[in-house]
Amino acid sequence: MINRILIVEDHEDILFLLRTVLEDSECEIRCAASVAEATSLIGAEVFDLVILDVRLPDGDGIELCRRLRARWPHLVIVFYTAAAYQRDRQRAEAAGCDAYFVKPNDLPELERFIKEKLEMCGEVWFAKGE
Repeated sequence: MINRILIVEDHEDILFLLRTVLEDSECEIRCAASVAEATSLIGAEVFDLVILDVRLPDGDGIELCRRLRARWPHLVIVFYTAAAYQRDRQRAEAAGCDAYFVKPNDLPELERFIKEKLEMCGEVWFAKGE
């Protein structure tokens, strides 16, 4: 099973960093630079995990998280953002995110979290396929 990840990030350097970190994971990675682009991809494809930024050029990643959680309760939603304020973290958690990591310092923790979650997705998928 190939896990599918959507990265919603408008900064090319961070997008490159995330793709580089995830390239050995054998995941299929799709990218969106805006809420509109992410909404379009999510409407057309199935993802196991979504990495969001809080501040996007055309909207709020936290509001997108809220909409995703309402529609797909089991989707893994992770924030990787420069929004380091406690109120941003609290809003994201209230919207239903599974984890919240701050750029750039939390990258190792983000990588570990994603690996653990994708391993769990694979185990659940395997158990269902038996």
